Amino acid sequence: MSSFLVFFIVFLTVIVDFCWLDKNRKRWGWMNSWTKRDKVFFFVGFLAISVFVYVTMGVTYL
Repeated sequence: MSSFLVFFIVFLTVIVDFCWLDKNRKRWGWMNSWTKRDKVFFFVGFLAISVFVYVTMGVTYL
């Protein structure tokens, strides 16, 4: 599986859970008072950390 596809699947599942599946805000309710800009920074940071962890843990196999 290509690295891009793995990142895309992980990021897409988090976004789908945030926007579509969590209607009652039980999992993401702690972000209610955040601005849109803060939420974007959070998700971009999440993606960056995910990429970093994936690359560093798989560097011996690259």
